Amino acid sequence: GLYIISTTSEGKDAGCVANTLHQVTSSPAQLAVTLNKDNYTEQLIEKSGRFSAVVLTQNCGMDIIKNFGFCSSR
Repeated sequence: GLYIISTTSEGKDAGCVANTLHQVTSSPAQLAVTLNKDNYTEQLIEKSGRFSAVVLTQNCGMDIIKNFGFCSSR
């Protein structure tokens, strides 16, 4: 699948497209995501310790993928 991963830290928002997301535990619910260390979203996740994930449908518009996948949050 494809996912939008987003976070906020120190008043800055960031988001990106990822294809690797795993459920680690069910109680409490914990997820693990794999992102490149050079990714700005990953750097803000490191600072905040939190992220959100949204599952993209197969018919998701290219405008969403372009916004989060081809543009930097920086």
